[in-house]
Amino acid sequence: MKKTVVGTIISAALILGVAQGIFAQNIKVAVVDFDEVVKRYYKTQVYQEKMREEVIGEENILKEKIEEINQIRDEMELLSDEAKEEKEKMLQMKIAEAQGSRDQTKKEFQRKMVATMNEIFNEIYVEIEKQGKEGGYTFVLRKRVASPAIDQPIVLYADDQYEITEAIIEALNENQPVVEPDNTAKPQENAVE
Repeated sequence: MKKTVVGTIISAALILGVAQGIFAQNIKVAVVDFDEVVKRYYKTQVYQEKMREEVIGEENILKEKIEEINQIRDEMELLSDEAKEEKEKMLQMKIAEAQGSRDQTKKEFQRKMVATMNEIFNEIYVEIEKQGKEGGYTFVLRKRVASPAIDQPIVLYADDQYEITEAIIEALNENQPVVEPDNTAKPQENAVE
């Protein structure tokens, strides 16, 4: 993220420096609210829903393991000291298994998130570049940098006529598949009185 911020600041400085030397030329600049594009791109929403479902599934698996651990603990209270030691080994093994599973799942979710979001970002970058070329823009600037640590505008002011965020969103969502409503439920038959 720091590289992105530094790169953006350097790019803006270079643009300003170069712009002074070539103001005689026709320069056309556009701005994009990248975070808004990401948020409203249908693939982002599909991915988020898919991840929500996967998280729920993994939480259910973890709950089952916790219930199994609690059951072993309950059983241990009724056992002799010698039998408790054996159950304690089993309990520790189950706890380690649950923690390992949780950690592995977390790593896998993070890996999937990075890969999927990079794919989504690349698709957005391609569309921005395409529209930049088609629109005859010299530069397309990111409107702001937003992260948990920083939320600062890069472009402090731009007239709305230079804003291409909506056009980018429309182009990206143009090929969104139509989701048919689920008609698998049986229709109710007319009740005869």
